[in-house]
Amino acid sequence: MSLQKVASFLTKFNRPLVAFVKYVALWILATMMFLTFVDVLLRYIFNLPVPGATELIEFMMGIVVTFSVAYTAHKKSHIGVDLVLVRLKENTRKIIGIVTSFLTLILFILICWQTYILIGEDYQSTLESAVLYIPVYPFIVIVTIGFVILCLVLLAEFLGLLGEVVSEWTHS
Repeated sequence: MSLQKVASFLTKFNRPLVAFVKYVALWILATMMFLTFVDVLLRYIFNLPVPGATELIEFMMGIVVTFSVAYTAHKKSHIGVDLVLVRLKENTRKIIGIVTSFLTLILFILICWQTYILIGEDYQSTLESAVLYIPVYPFIVIVTIGFVILCLVLLAEFLGLLGEVVSEWTHS
């Protein structure tokens, strides 16, 4: 099986996962906006803020960011500055893309590994939020899932780029 076929399979496999995390992130973001609105409204009108609103928004922000990064990587919508790359040959750009993609994949695999370790540590320490006493580890589990999905997206991108270069070299 060629690298491009594996990359294509991974991309198809990732599509429903990415769609799911996109909608979860959208709903959590909407909830964050509503909670912030209610908190500010109650604070200024009745001098009665929502207890723990800041904690909840912090937890939700971690989920929104990781899920959004996975979606953005899948759509290849990250911002890039190509001041130097546009002046290079196409093959050089592809090789730089492969190296960059590989290093990014390794970085996020390490992040997944460290968040996995953090889940166990926070579970055993029974770490809770300060105001609402919500356990922290379930949110770290969700963030780790977001990073794992991101790693799958990055792996598909890396294999696709590598497959392009390998097929060009073997056909030349």
